[in-house]
Parts: sequence; C-alpha cells; structure tokens
Amino acid sequence: MTWSAAQHTRFEAERSRPGRDPDAVTPDDGTVLPPFPRLFLLAEKP
Repeated sequence: MTWSAAQHTRFEAERSRPGRDPDAVTPDDGTVLPPFPRLFLLAEKP
C-alpha cells in the first residue's frame, strides 16, 4: 500500500490536531489510516 501526498497530509493534520491522541489516527468520517511511518519503512524493505 502506498500513500498519496494528500493522504499523508491528511494523516499529519489529523495526528497533530489539538485534543487528539497522536496514536489515534482514525478521522471523524470513520476512515482508518494505518500508522504511516511504520508502514512506509516496512514497504521499503526488499
């Protein structure tokens, strides 16, 4: 799974929004976003 720039921007905005748990990355619309950095590192391994 790869992330578009828009998805990553949305993830960062959601993660840094005041009052949110930084580890709770489920936006208000119910869309579940996986932890980006960990997923990205796993995806980069050969």
